[in-house]
Amino acid sequence: MKQGIIIETNKGREEMFDNLMRSINTHYQVLPVYRNDFELGAIAHAVYNTDLDEFLFLHDTCEIKNNSLFELVFETHKGKSVALADHPCIFGMYLGKYKREVLNKILLPKAHTKLEAVEYEIEFNNLYCKTDGDVQIISNPLHNNDIFCEMFGRKNMKLENDYLIKYKATWSRSML
Repeated sequence: MKQGIIIETNKGREEMFDNLMRSINTHYQVLPVYRNDFELGAIAHAVYNTDLDEFLFLHDTCEIKNNSLFELVFETHKGKSVALADHPCIFGMYLGKYKREVLNKILLPKAHTKLEAVEYEIEFNNLYCKTDGDVQIISNPLHNNDIFCEMFGRKNMKLENDYLIKYKATWSRSML
């Protein structure tokens, strides 16, 4: 089974990407995906341009606190989909391990705007979970809170658990 890590990033986000890369210590293949079509574009890239059977999707605005996360998702839950967040739905922010065999059964929509990407976050991931039927959710999954910090020259909502931190710049539809 081929497994890897897909990181959505883009030009101008080097500080974020470098911060994440410094925090990763694993033997699993790490593939940055430079796209302008949001999370679903990176997920589609992984499906259509790699031979990975399962991949962990991360934003460049994540930071790994405990690299045992990779053993948890790839070994403990081998062959299973694993969500890292439960807000606003399972696989919130698209964070988690996706399986090619499930993705091949559903239509991968294209988001043309940030608003569309936010709307698909629920629609697409609910369909993914329904199609899979057996999604694992890590203990203490990420979800919105009232903790904020300055990072990358901006205000972020800081989502955190034992495994990772997500520095979230958009936490309300009114910010779109």
